[in-house]
Order: sequence, then structure tokens, then C-alpha cells
Amino acid sequence: MFVLKKVLTPFILPPGIFILLLIISGIWFYTKKKRGAGVIQIVIGVLMWILALGPVSDALYRGLEGQFTLPKEIDGEVLILLGGGINDQAPDLSGMGAPSPELLQRIVTAVRLYKRLNLPILATGASFTRSQISEASIIKRYLIDLGVSQDLIILEDRARDTFENANFAKSICDQFGFRKPVLITSGYHMKRAVLSFERAGLKVIPFPAAFKSPKALPFNWRDVLPGDYRGIYLALKEYIGLFVYRYAY
Repeated sequence: MFVLKKVLTPFILPPGIFILLLIISGIWFYTKKKRGAGVIQIVIGVLMWILALGPVSDALYRGLEGQFTLPKEIDGEVLILLGGGINDQAPDLSGMGAPSPELLQRIVTAVRLYKRLNLPILATGASFTRSQISEASIIKRYLIDLGVSQDLIILEDRARDTFENANFAKSICDQFGFRKPVLITSGYHMKRAVLSFERAGLKVIPFPAAFKSPKALPFNWRDVLPGDYRGIYLALKEYIGLFVYRYAY
């Protein structure tokens, strides 16, 4: 029963249900001598299936995360915490607005490092919503709730993207005399973040908050079941961002 449930569920939920319908209808058209339409639908269905497979997104993530590891020794002066999306209308324990799951991972990593190193945290991220609640302000509220001293939180609430994160953070580091910043962001985003900080003239110590690509493991039957497109979306977005940052900035 367990295996049956695990096999059926991905084909009941999107995108699996649409993949299944495309392939079934393609086979039906093919058997009705409408072979062109049938082949097109089958091919589209198979491509959608491939893009929804975990090993495919994992392979793309490895290209982004492979060069980074968690440093064993950290000789830093400030923790730079990059924003990563918020829900500004979400009711929360201590105010309005909550971080995305990606940002929450970064916040938790920053707090854990703060408790080990007792370093100030520079939170960076502007507002993208009509409420004008900035990522940095929500990050600050969560940091305080998790035990970080308000006196050790520095806000930068103007940056709208990673390149601006780097440039505004560089100005603040120059102002405070920080020469050894520790950069905290998601593992898959670290390559673009480090590139941005290098272009801004600031050498950072990369500290990935989380990795999305697991170590290579043998394939099993679950690997052929369709998932969702979140993984492929984030990975491709990063590759596009890397291309743009390398040649446009």
C-alpha cells in the first residue's frame, strides 16, 4: 500500500496529472492515425516529465554549489545576510510579514554563526511590495526574536538585487572598517553572490546556508516519478542570472 501510494500521488497532483494526460492523449491520437498530433503530445509530455525529475534539478544544482563547502575555521568580522524573499502579508508571532523558506534557512544559519562567533549581522534587502515592508526589516525582527542583540544588527534596506546587495554592503563595510565579511546565502545562489561582491571590490568568506544538491546516490524507483518545477526553476534562474551578471555588470 505504501509503494502504491507513493507511485500514484505524483500522477494525481500537478504537474504529474497533466504529463499523464498528455501522454495518454498522444497515444490515443497516434492509434487513431493522427500520428503527427500524437507524437507531438507524447514528446511534450516526456519533456515535461524529464524536467520534473529530481535528479535533473540536482545535476543543475551541483554545477552551482559544487565549488563551495562549509569552512571549518571562520576568521570574520561581520556576517552579511542576503535577503531571499518574504510574504509581507503573512500574520506572524511578532509582527506582519514572514520570510520565505529560503530566507528562513539563511536567517537560522546566521543566528547559529552569531551564537558561535558573536559577530554583528548586516541584513540586506529592500521592499518589493505595496506594503513597503522591506526584507531587511523582517530579517531584523526574526533575528531579535531568535536572540540576536539589536545593537549587533545593521540594516541595509535599499538593495533590490544581488548586485545592489554587494555594492551597498561594500559601502557599509567600508564605513565600519570591516575587512573580513562572512557571506551567508543559499548554496545554489552563492556563485552569483560571490561574483557580485568581487565586482563590488569586496572579498568575502562564503558560508552556504543550505545545499540543494545531495551527494551522488544510486538511483531508485522514486527518481523516475515526476515532482514539481520549483527545483528546475530556481536552478535555471541562477544560470541566467550568472550569465547576465558576468556580461552586464
